[in-house]
Amino acid sequence: MIRLEEGHTFAFYEVSVGPVSFILFEVDASGDVDGQRRESFDDFSFARVEPVEGTDGEVYWLTVDGDLSGLGYRYPDSGNFRVRAVFVSDDGSRRSAFLETDELTSVPEATPAP
Repeated sequence: MIRLEEGHTFAFYEVSVGPVSFILFEVDASGDVDGQRRESFDDFSFARVEPVEGTDGEVYWLTVDGDLSGLGYRYPDSGNFRVRAVFVSDDGSRRSAFLETDELTSVPEATPAP
């Protein structure tokens, strides 16, 4: 359960990866997995993601910005990635909270609340 200070509004989810390789999945607009590829990172990296359920019933965290836009992470098959919910306050300050690993295998039913 995500708990943050009052006054912060959910903004987006963000994937966090370390300097290792990951298997990313190519998921089309209808939720079909069209393939997979391995990507390696030289440093820590972060990108906005959105959770979607594929036609195979699995949850994919699809990257929505950057060079890997459209590719998805699937827990645990992609490797050791983390997803955090990012919250922003009226003054622009940012807070975040990592989702638990069991939360990575289902699409959240509601927008996280602080």
